[in-house]
Formats: sequence, C-alpha cells, structure tokens
Amino acid sequence: MSNANKVISGLVLANVLVLAIIALFNARHHPPFLEGRNNTMLFSHGRTYSAEVVEGYQELFTVDHRWDGFHDLHSTILTEGDEKSLKVYYSVYFWGRDLFSTRDSFRSKDYTPQVEPDATEAHLIDYPAEQFFQTLYQDKSNFCYASLLTSSVQCITADQ
Repeated sequence: MSNANKVISGLVLANVLVLAIIALFNARHHPPFLEGRNNTMLFSHGRTYSAEVVEGYQELFTVDHRWDGFHDLHSTILTEGDEKSLKVYYSVYFWGRDLFSTRDSFRSKDYTPQVEPDATEAHLIDYPAEQFFQTLYQDKSNFCYASLLTSSVQCITADQ
C-alpha cells in the first residue's frame, strides 16, 4: 500500500471517528423534553426590541431526530400583524448538558436582513455562522436557553 493510500485511509477513518463522536454527544445530551418524542412540536412567543420599534412574534419549531443521532430543526416565524411566515431550517448539535449549537441550512427567500428587527440576527442572514447557546432551564415540557452571541433568552414549550 502506497503512502498516499495510507494517508487517505487515515483521513477517512478520522472523519468517521469525528462523526461518530458528534453523534454520540447528540444522543447523550439532548434535552429531556425530547426523550421519547419524534418530530416534537415546540412553541414560543416573544418580542424583539430595537431603538425604533418593539416587534412581537411567534415561533413554531419541529425537531426531527435523524437516524444518525443528529437533529434538524424546522422553524416558522410569524410576526404579529403580518400575514406571511418566514421559514428557517437548522442543524442542531448538543455538545453537553448545558451547551448546544445551531447552523442555518436554509432560509425562505423572504427572510432578508430588512425584515429582521434584531440587528445581530440580520447580520447572520448575510454572514451565516454557527451559533452557540447555553441551557438555562429544562424539564419534560420546557426548555429555556440564552444565545452566547446576542445574550437573548428564549423559552420554548413542547406539545403535551
């Protein structure tokens, strides 16, 4: 076996090992309210404050547990007074009991920086990055977390 084949085999093995470790972290550290539920519906409502306006919104989430231990999050954002909804699809990774991250996979074409009242979130539309969150509280029905990027706090409730 040539050196190039050994290097390629080593890289493939390392890649598989990293994916297996990430899947293990996801399987061990997902929140208790996801236990025994697949395609869980979550709900939150809140307000975004800026210098010009206070804007209310509702957000509906569906968490899809994939076979490989990873999770996809489908989010629909409904702004108070608007007839349209904005959709965002995320990949979610649970790194520990109190830490998780998200990465945007897809946004609806109408979700632009001009319609996002939160300046940090508007910036992330043009320059996507993985966001990290700290878990503040969780039980079988509720999950509260803080964004380490924006310091915003959000609580979501699982369907009963």
